[in-house]
Amino acid sequence: SQFSYQSFVPAANFELNTGIFAFGSVRGITTLDFSKEAKVNTFEYSYIKRIVINDTEEAPYFFTEQVDTVRLEPRDKTIRFDLATVQYRKDMFKSLECQLVGYDQHWIKWTREGTIRYTNLPAGTYRFQLRDAQADKILKTVIVIVKQPIWQTGWFLFTALILFAALVFWLVKLRVMQIRREAKLKAAYEHK
Repeated sequence: SQFSYQSFVPAANFELNTGIFAFGSVRGITTLDFSKEAKVNTFEYSYIKRIVINDTEEAPYFFTEQVDTVRLEPRDKTIRFDLATVQYRKDMFKSLECQLVGYDQHWIKWTREGTIRYTNLPAGTYRFQLRDAQADKILKTVIVIVKQPIWQTGWFLFTALILFAALVFWLVKLRVMQIRREAKLKAAYEHK
């Protein structure tokens, strides 16, 4: 028996009561009977298939084979990691865990849906890691950089402080000019 790569949905696979493993692919339903094909050399491969920003069809997304760093603008509210795996065993998702270092406190078990989503991440730099817990091996690392909104940057705050100080100075100067003008009018009135 020889395997060829087929794209399939990770959640669309199951094991029948007879021990036959079935999964949906672009070519229909494929079944494997490992009891009859005991000599088949199966392999396991898990990876982050893509990263989707803002969960829309038009949203930019990245294939993680091509990118190791993702930069999010302040307007980007969500980031989603989609998993693809080729593992021909019943517990194929049980050993997969992920963690967004700098945000998650612990490793999270990857679910059968094959997706993990983060919303409203604070500005900062994070490291998303996918690991095989059984082998204690990191499978993929992606750096996620969330940019600060412009109003939280140092140069913006400095500029706002300078403008505020200039406004206060101008208002004080305006009030002093008004007091002097009133004093002159009062003096001119008293002199008559």
